[in-house]
Amino acid sequence: SELNDFSYDDYLLVARNPWISRNSLLWSFFSRDFFHFSGEGTYRPAGTLYYFLMVKCFGANPQILHAGSIAIHALASALVVVLARRLGLRAGALWVGCAFAVHPILTESVCAIGFVRDELIALFAILFMLVITRKEAIRLTDLFAAGVTAAVACLFKESGVVVIALAASWFIVMRPPERSRREIALILSVTGVVVIAYLVVRFVLLPALPFPVHPTGANIFQTLLAASVIFAEYVGRMVFSVTLSMDRVPTPFANLPLWVLVSATVLH
Repeated sequence: SELNDFSYDDYLLVARNPWISRNSLLWSFFSRDFFHFSGEGTYRPAGTLYYFLMVKCFGANPQILHAGSIAIHALASALVVVLARRLGLRAGALWVGCAFAVHPILTESVCAIGFVRDELIALFAILFMLVITRKEAIRLTDLFAAGVTAAVACLFKESGVVVIALAASWFIVMRPPERSRREIALILSVTGVVVIAYLVVRFVLLPALPFPVHPTGANIFQTLLAASVIFAEYVGRMVFSVTLSMDRVPTPFANLPLWVLVSATVLH
């Protein structure tokens, strides 16, 4: 059981957070008290709500919380297969889903309870894409679903704003014939409004942090700079997943020769 215990940010957000199961935590979502009660250095209320509900239902049990992370990742992987088929990769859809499921770059987000927000962003971003890639004509309910999934993705973590880039990229690269210019404009408008509203709340209405300034908790320009560097590092990890972690090198790997790490990556 020790191998499935809390680690990294799990202690700050769940294990040693005295507020995580208190109902008063929910009211803090609408004030700057959120930063104190949640243990977060930035505004991620959907993630805090997930921890609150899990602890309320099952207690601060690391095994159950780990199981929840694995279940979310499994569901996201299955939806990747569905989305790949929707985008035309019929024969290779299963391989795409398998690659998403086992790629080393996702080790950190699946294994650490405190990073499950990345899995949840992926889940809702995929749901967002499944909504807007429907073959049928876009209805009001589709626009509503697109807005909700985009908003939830943003509220899990700042990187959820990538939904607007995903939508724009799909329209530009795939040029779906089933989508009229009016439908494309509507989808991008709804998504854009959601993303802008989130950024206003995060960086205008809730700018002051009681914690030391965090790279993703400062102003929008510092956040964009930090996010750009992190994105570049993740792209590198996709090709060469040498440490399996962005900012923490596990002790067993720290002193291994480079040729061993390269060989392990190639074999994987």
